[in-house]
Amino acid sequence: MEALAHGLHYAHGVPIRKAPALIEDLPGIRIRQGAITQHAMALTAGEIGTRYAALRDQVRTEPVTHTDDTGWRVAGKQAFLMAFVNPTLAVYQVRDRHRNEEVRELIPGDYKGILVCDRGKSYDAEELAGLRQQKCLAHLLRNASDIGNKKKGRASDFSRKLKALLREGLALLAMKPQLDAAHYAAKANALQQELTLHLRNRSLRDDDNQRLLNGVGTQHEPGHILRFFFMMASKPPIIMRNSICIPPSSPAKSPTAPVISSGPAPSKPLPALSRPCAELLPSQSGPRSSSSLPPSTSLLPTQIQPRPICALLLAGR
Repeated sequence: MEALAHGLHYAHGVPIRKAPALIEDLPGIRIRQGAITQHAMALTAGEIGTRYAALRDQVRTEPVTHTDDTGWRVAGKQAFLMAFVNPTLAVYQVRDRHRNEEVRELIPGDYKGILVCDRGKSYDAEELAGLRQQKCLAHLLRNASDIGNKKKGRASDFSRKLKALLREGLALLAMKPQLDAAHYAAKANALQQELTLHLRNRSLRDDDNQRLLNGVGTQHEPGHILRFFFMMASKPPIIMRNSICIPPSSPAKSPTAPVISSGPAPSKPLPALSRPCAELLPSQSGPRSSSSLPPSTSLLPTQIQPRPICALLLAGR
């Protein structure tokens, strides 16, 4: 009976509060909602829990990890469901806060891989300053569109140019398997120099454009915008706008959510940018402002589907 309850809830997305009534209507057996939750928690203390702990350890050794979060509720209080995924595994945890401390539970400050994330403040913490990061390009395209759509005339030039460069980069990534190494490297370096010039530290007349410049430019200087363009892998992750892959419903409202799937990790870590973007910056008039656009939900690769029961939650934040 427990297997039926878990199948309805986790595999078919039936809310846990409705599962007891559905089971009573079909086979005529009465079961409490709390019993389903308690049984799920008991399972995590055994073999499942051991496997979950092992996958948490594995995340720390992965060459690339995508992380994202979405709002959650635990006993009626706000919490965060945090996802750490790549094509070989997916690990989730529920926490009442989303700070660098919670990120570092799975991504330590000396993480050797590349972290794909949004521009949330958690990832800019001093404790994570040494990480190689890749910021979501589709998220940046949306930022630029949101500003550009409100502007007229020359006030739209900055965001329109930024969008054009990012789209050029995505097109270049799509062409990478068809290009020889030298041709691709020349195009990638040219794009990096043009983007660096566009994001140089300067004063803009429009406040929205200035915030966009400050926020994106600050991430570009350490190489967080074009890092995937200089990786050896021929097919970098494809980023999809406005989505996160999560379980269909809350797994027993526990402090740590269950593992979705796992598999062998790639054997070789991927290299960083060939040149730090800061080396390409022209002379600057002063430090960038810390002001930037508010971070929002990051974007995960479309090809990551860790388990058939995974649902795609469109984030409308």
